[in-house]
Order: sequence, then C-alpha cells, then structure tokens
Amino acid sequence: MAVFLSLLLIWYHAIYISVTEMSQADVNEGLAIKMKIFTDDLEDGIYNLSKKSVNLSQEPGKHLSEIENYLQSKFELKLNDEKQLPKVTSAENTGDATWIDLEVPFENPIRSIDIDHGLLTELFDSQSNVVTVDILGEKRFLRLSKSNKKATLNF
Repeated sequence: MAVFLSLLLIWYHAIYISVTEMSQADVNEGLAIKMKIFTDDLEDGIYNLSKKSVNLSQEPGKHLSEIENYLQSKFELKLNDEKQLPKVTSAENTGDATWIDLEVPFENPIRSIDIDHGLLTELFDSQSNVVTVDILGEKRFLRLSKSNKKATLNF
C-alpha cells in the first residue's frame, strides 16, 4: 500500500508552467503574443490580484478585461526601450488550459525586447514561464521563473 501511495504522489506531482509565444513576421506588423496557461492557475491569479472570482472554464471570452488586468500586472514588455501594454484580443479553452491571444501594435523593426514575466510567481514558487520569440525569423528561447523573471533580447 505504501508503494502504491508513493507512486501515486510521484504521478500526481503538480507542474506550474506557462508558455508564451511572441512573433513578428513583418516589420509592418505588430508583435503577436499567444499565452497558454493552466485555467485553474489563471483563475487563482486573477482572484489573488482582484479578489474577484471568475470561471474561465466556460466562456473565457466573457472575462477578457479581468485576464488583461492580471496579465498587464505580471507581464511587462518593452520594445526598443519603449514600454508596451499588450491588449488581449481573445481567449479560449483547450483541455485544462486557456489560450490567450494578445497584440502589440508596433510597426518598427524590433531591435530589443525587455521582458519581465512574473506570471503566477506570486502563487507558485516553482512556476516556470517558457518564452519563445521569433522576430523576422530570428528565434530565441527563454525559461523564466520567480528568481529569474527578467530578460533582454537583442536582434
């Protein structure tokens, strides 16, 4: 019985991770951002910030302003040393995760990106925020965490 419980605990070990994909395919287009976040963790983050309970598992599109407020408080972005406020354009569920589309209107060549990605680190010490960046075909990969939530990329 003890072996079964040990195996069950190993199998059930919680993973705290988000995925952020950022891309600019043309200098005349803005920066497109997609985030994948576990739905229940995002609900907890929104509640922790605003003390407002939201149910994102059904029609997350009804809560775009709450999602945007949370993301803007935990995800800061500078393009070429100019602070940007990504706008949430849509959110939808896939399984136990919520996919969020954001956009940053920026019609200039991106030379640098400063990222401060503290998403959910206020709740989970082991939170990892994985970031992939594709600027005009030049790709980068980051893994940010509570102790290392900032990065600068130069192109």
